[in-house]
Amino acid sequence: MARTWLSIRVELVSGHGAHLWPRPGRIFAAARSHSFAQFATAIDLAFGRWDLAHLHLFTLSDGTRVSPLDWWDDEAPDGTVDGHATKLSRLQAGEQFAYVFDMGDDWAHLCTVADKRIDPLDELGEAPGRPVPYWGWGSLPDQYARRWDGDDGESSMPKRPARGLSDLPPLLPWWGEHRRGRSHAAYTKWPPAGNRGGHSGERKWPRAGKSNRPLTVGLRFGHGAIHPDRSGALTGCSLSARGVDRVRTGAWSG
Repeated sequence: MARTWLSIRVELVSGHGAHLWPRPGRIFAAARSHSFAQFATAIDLAFGRWDLAHLHLFTLSDGTRVSPLDWWDDEAPDGTVDGHATKLSRLQAGEQFAYVFDMGDDWAHLCTVADKRIDPLDELGEAPGRPVPYWGWGSLPDQYARRWDGDDGESSMPKRPARGLSDLPPLLPWWGEHRRGRSHAAYTKWPPAGNRGGHSGERKWPRAGKSNRPLTVGLRFGHGAIHPDRSGALTGCSLSARGVDRVRTGAWSG
């Protein structure tokens, strides 16, 4: 694919009454046929906004304002053009413009169009139907400055668990109280002790004629599966009627 897409650098300058430094940023790949409204949504998602029901406004280098007019109930600033209808083809190489999300908290961004265009296949491996980030950096603040669920700005921070991740359910081998003990055994020992003896109407496990190797069930990933080994690393495997045939070991396999 030709180098026809725009590369647009977006830096978060300020918001919620504070100036950010260093400024977190993202670099977006965007087709010239994408609209400013699509680009605004891409920015908001890439900067971790979860409440998107707020007005936004672009201010271009020539002073033109761009925003979805149907959001404003005929009260959009004078000279504003519709963000759904206005395409990014309006932008020029090297142009700088501003983007503000949430007209109350004023999350303000500096946007800079790169001098050279890019091929999305080189940067993304595909040509997506919307603008997407392909590079980024920095810590992203919550849009309401909340540090935890239920933060009201006055209450004290919740206490950290005394032992690492001990407050989590033992769904992964490094979670829970016994991440090197019983929780790990749940991944590597099958069947559970209660299923080995059998009872009336229950089929014993393993059945006669079947492999006595322990069956480790992992997450299926393509043609194989992954499961944790005793060190906590993830091991690739495939499932068969005779048990588990390990095919290779690595941080990620399958």
